[in-house]
Amino acid sequence: MSGALQIFSLYRTICRAHRMLPEPMKSLGDAYAREEFRTHLRSKNVSVKQWQEFVSGWSGYVRSIQGEGDDLISGDLDQDVLEALSPEQQQQLERLKDEALKMKFKNPDRYNQ
Repeated sequence: MSGALQIFSLYRTICRAHRMLPEPMKSLGDAYAREEFRTHLRSKNVSVKQWQEFVSGWSGYVRSIQGEGDDLISGDLDQDVLEALSPEQQQQLERLKDEALKMKFKNPDRYNQ
């Protein structure tokens, strides 16, 4: 499978995996994935190694949503992962955290099971 086909296939897999999430999380996950894939596809400065890491990271994300493998969703990132993020990625992560917390506090019973 060519690189572009692999990327689009992974994106479709992510969107299908999001179908099992509650609606606020599904919408947030779809929007986040769409933006990340667009940003990477439009960038002319993404190296092959970065693409490999991108695909690996999103593949692990899909496995964690589907409950497969050792990739369990804990909500915590390793310190070395946090330190490796660019300032833009750190800002995006903070915005994502804020949105997730807003959803949790709008409907606390739904997320405290």
